[in-house]
Order: sequence, then C-alpha cells, then structure tokens
Amino acid sequence: MLPAPSIPKTLKPSFHLPFLAMKDRPSLSSHGAIYVPPHHRLRSVITSANSPTPVSAKLRENLTTIPTTIQTTLSDNKTNSRFVSAYDDVVSEVEVPSLPSGFPNDIMQEWKPKFTMLLNDESKQELISREKKDRRDFDEISVLASRMGLYSHMYSKVAVFSKVPLPNYRYDLDERKPQREVSMPITVFRRVGAHFEEYLSQKPRINKSFSDLSSSDGSLGTDEGLFEQPEPPSSSKAVVEKILWQRSLQMRDVQQAWQESSEGKRMLEFRSNLPAYNEKEAILSVISKNQVVIISGETGCGKTTQIPQFILESEIESIHGAACNIICTQPRRISAMSVSERVAFERGEKLGESVGYKVRLEGMKGRDTHLLFCTTGILLRRLLADRNLKGVTHVIVDEIHERGMNEDFLLIVLKELLPRRPELKLILMSATLDAELFSSYFNGAPVVNISVCFKN
Repeated sequence: MLPAPSIPKTLKPSFHLPFLAMKDRPSLSSHGAIYVPPHHRLRSVITSANSPTPVSAKLRENLTTIPTTIQTTLSDNKTNSRFVSAYDDVVSEVEVPSLPSGFPNDIMQEWKPKFTMLLNDESKQELISREKKDRRDFDEISVLASRMGLYSHMYSKVAVFSKVPLPNYRYDLDERKPQREVSMPITVFRRVGAHFEEYLSQKPRINKSFSDLSSSDGSLGTDEGLFEQPEPPSSSKAVVEKILWQRSLQMRDVQQAWQESSEGKRMLEFRSNLPAYNEKEAILSVISKNQVVIISGETGCGKTTQIPQFILESEIESIHGAACNIICTQPRRISAMSVSERVAFERGEKLGESVGYKVRLEGMKGRDTHLLFCTTGILLRRLLADRNLKGVTHVIVDEIHERGMNEDFLLIVLKELLPRRPELKLILMSATLDAELFSSYFNGAPVVNISVCFKN
C-alpha cells in the first residue's frame, strides 16, 4: 500500500489531490493562514506566522510523493490541455475546451491532394469552390495554400485558389453582373431564329426608306440616339418634297419677321459691327464655289458666332432651310454650350429650336434644329455610326489651330469622306496665321482672312 499524499494544513482543499486545489479560493485555516486576494499578491505566495514556508514550496514537496503512474498521466494531460494560472508558481490543471483534433487533419487530407494536383497540372491555373463548408474553413485552407505557394481570395461566396496573384474583383465571379447565360428549349430557340431571319430579310428595305428620308428632311438622327430620330417615311417622294417646301417657307417667314422687328434690327446693328460681318458676302461666295474653305481671323472677330449664322440665313432665304443641316464643332463642351446659347439669342429664339447643342451626357435640341454645336468627340461618334454623315450639308470645324488629337483625327476622317460626299461643305476656322498649312493638306483649299477692324 502506498502512503496517501500529505495535504498542507494552510489550504485544506476539498479535493483529495493537491493538483486540483483551487488556490485562489482557499478555505480559512485554523492555523492562522491569511487569505490574500489574487490582485493583491504576486505569483500567489501565501505566508503565515505559523508556517513561514510558501505554499508553493509545500505543494512541490507533496507532488513528489504522488505515485509515478499518476505523475505520468498528469504530465500527459499537461501537454495536451492545461491552464497555467498567472497568480501562482504552480500549474493549475484545468480542462480547456479546444477544437477537435481531426478538424485540421480533415482539411489537410481533402485539400493537400487538390493543391498538389493543381501545382503539377500545367493546364490548370486555379481552383474554384462554391461550397459553404469551404467558405467556413477558408482561413485554414488559405494557410495551407500559402504554405504550398498558392494564392487565395474570397469573392463574396466563391473561394479561389490560384498559382498567380488574384485581383480584388473578378467580373466572371460576380453574381450581380447583368450578363447571364440563358438556356432555352430547342423549340423556343428555333422560333427565335425564325423571327430573326424574318427581321433581317426586311431590314434592307427599312434602311432604304429611312436613308431616303434623312437625306431629304435633314434630320440629324443616328443609331446611337445622339440626335433626333427621323420621322416615318411618307408614301411618295413628292409628298416629302412638298412637306420640306412648306417648312422652308415657314422658316423664311419667321426669319423675316424677326429681322423686321425692333429687337431684330437692334441685334442686326450689333452684329454688323463685328469684323466678320464685313466679309459676309465674300465668305458665302467662296463656300458656294468650293467644297473646302479655310477661314482665318483673330480672336474676337466674330467668326465663331457669325459664320454659322451666315450659312443658315442664306439657306433659309433661298427656301432650302428645311434641307439644311449644319454641324459646328468646338474643342470644349463649355464652348459648345455658350456659343449655341449666344447664337440662339441673336436669332431671337429659345435654345433648342433652330439652334441647339450636344455634348457628352447633355444636350438641348429639337425636331426643328438645323444648326447644332457639339464637341469634336460627338462628331467622331456620329461618324462611327454613319460614315457618310447622311443628311448633313455643312460641317464647320472651329479652333483647328489648337491641334488636339481629336481635331487632327477628325480632319483625317473628313478628308476621306469628301470624295464620297461631293455636296458636303467643309469649313475650317483658325485664329492663327498657319492657315496655309491646312490649305495645303486639303489640296490648296481657298483661305479667307478676316481683318480685325471694328466700326465706331
């Protein structure tokens, strides 16, 4: 029989083994031991008058008397799960809950072969998992992937493990993206195909009708919706010409009424003081005789606001206003907006009637707009949809001396367009003296110089 281990009289624990004693809550001793709260002591050393030896030392002595088999069991448990109290020198053996031992092993057994196959397979670059359990264990799986030299990332509900670094966003894994793969029965697919074939067989006839109208009524409609869409085709060409004639007469009457009014006369007097007004007849004559004209004038001569008006007023007076469409480009959107507003004011009408503007994400135009100010980029987009600029009679490119990338590219496209549209008029306006450079580029186009000489 082994002797029972002795228990210190200062603690009197209720347990039969000292390693399970709750040293932070000892019972009061009859031998004069004093209880010191844990926060008032360092390393849980308790002393008394009758027993000057620390409790920790006595416990160590008593632990030596425990049988060898019990000590071995305690040492095994101590390595597995134990709680070391910060208040004492002696280790308190308290069971601490922990994760199951097989949890990391399951992840290792499941994912290590997958990652090994991915690394050995040169044709595959990544592994994608949409399983809920993989999202739950993503932290552990990502650690394993990192140790094996792989990259990992969680995209919402999709876990990705790759050989190469992953971006923060993958559009192909975004469940909220608008594109979806649609599956349909074969019968429905055949019906849809039959409808498409029927539509494509009728498309040439529809395009022909709309192109005839756009070349006759001068609508600035495009497939991109940047301008007003053309009206439905009439039954005959004679009816369309009659409608255009009536519109042209109406536009001429409105213009004459404005010019004869008191406000119109004051505005005409103001315009006549601009240097560009002195060259009105010469400019209109050169434009009518040449396909390309270059106009040079210093800043403030009035070429930007007056020359588009000269062309529009001349076409309206000759009863061709309904068939006239003028596009005037500006290098900046603020210029297109402010110039269009000024020209509409000088014509005595609201912006959006015969004069309008179109810039990116904004525009003011109407069904009867025949003079449109826009940015260079807007005209380039129009050329992408309609390479021949159907329905457009005049193109004015202002501020060509700035030589921006869009401006130079626009001149290249327009030069290729002119042989296909011999009736199209191109007017280039510059504020510097390098007009001869553009004249040589357009095969010796005539140059009109506006001298800055204001009237008193």
